[in-house]
Amino acid sequence: MEGYYVYIFLGIFLVLSILIYANLLIVQFFGLRFGTDDKGADRIMQGMLVTSVAFMWYAISLSFTLYNKWLLQQWHLGFHFPIMITTVHMIMKYFITRMWALTPEAEEVPNIPWKILSSIVIPIGVCTSADIVFSNIAIYYLPLSMYTTIKGATLIFTYFLGVVCQLEEFQWPLCTAVVCIAAGLGLAVANTGDSLNVFGMLSVLAATAMSAVRWVLMQLLAVKDEHSSSVMVTLYRFSPYSAISIIPFALGFEAPSLAHSSFAHSSVLLTQALLYSIFGGVVSFLLILVEVKLLRVTSSLLSLIHISE
Repeated sequence: MEGYYVYIFLGIFLVLSILIYANLLIVQFFGLRFGTDDKGADRIMQGMLVTSVAFMWYAISLSFTLYNKWLLQQWHLGFHFPIMITTVHMIMKYFITRMWALTPEAEEVPNIPWKILSSIVIPIGVCTSADIVFSNIAIYYLPLSMYTTIKGATLIFTYFLGVVCQLEEFQWPLCTAVVCIAAGLGLAVANTGDSLNVFGMLSVLAATAMSAVRWVLMQLLAVKDEHSSSVMVTLYRFSPYSAISIIPFALGFEAPSLAHSSFAHSSVLLTQALLYSIFGGVVSFLLILVEVKLLRVTSSLLSLIHISE
């Protein structure tokens, strides 16, 4: 039965993608029909665009989480190497962005000042890989419902980081709403009825913090560098550092165990594991692509409020 899970996940991903594309066509239809001078139509288009991108983010994120949980826990009793899987994902992002840069439609990516590179771009890359590593570890130890609930705390981290970085204005009503959401998340976790794994909880909290830092830094990058307003340029800039930052940990922590596992002694299983990880890398790239797009059509906090509703 284990093979059917893959086809179910792929089917869900395909159906949701088709629905999302249809929604985007509706947005385009409204744009052509009403033009750009009608402010009411512009608001409708903007709302539909944000809804479409947020729905796409949800669809890919859910598919990605389910797929990784299946690979880590169920496929041949579980491929228990989350850092190795994440490494393949980061390398795939690097190669996809470099292949894009070779196409005629690619935008020019000028050099970026060292100050912005070291303080914003490299940390985005590190946070991206750390977020996925901690998420993969968390979904191994936690039920999916608890993982999803705790990961919703990204909103809280993002709000306070946005205020500190002056990307968001401090407003008491908004702060109150964030506190209420935090209280709601705490109650939801307490009432899940599942046993709480401390290591899993710490892992998902670390993933949540890394995700929030990444969201805020990407918004800051768009402010500091006009070329990074392009989604693909942003991905092109930080993808090498995502791969570089994770490779040493994969080699140091998991490579020896993988070399002595049953997967290493079967070329078929090892090839399948690599192909599954490559597919996950493509989905991971689509997820971060849509995430950056969501940041471009909304503010860092408002986008998270939208997709949390």
